[in-house]
Amino acid sequence: EWKKYYAGDFSTLSGVSQIKNDLVENGPVNGQFMVYTDFMSYEGGIYQYTYGDLEGGHATVFVGYGTEGDIDYWICQNSWGPAWGEDGYFRIKFGECTIDQAAIGGMPYL
Repeated sequence: EWKKYYAGDFSTLSGVSQIKNDLVENGPVNGQFMVYTDFMSYEGGIYQYTYGDLEGGHATVFVGYGTEGDIDYWICQNSWGPAWGEDGYFRIKFGECTIDQAAIGGMPYL
């Protein structure tokens, strides 16, 4: 079942702290990052660039974050469907491929 939510206002976010705070306070955050060839074959784990050319930019949605071992990461929803990555989601190391340089957070419309 789908439920629509409308943003009452938005804010431009930059950096780990701002994105984390907005994610906790207001829910999912829209973001973007640079995609390299190796990202196309991602199947799971915490993504970190290892090889390939820059393929272009890609939009995503931050839905959470965590730490595994000594690696802090974002949990992001991709638009390529549930057969890709971790059931349509991926984890990416903080700072990787410009993931947390710019994002947009929406304030819930109440």
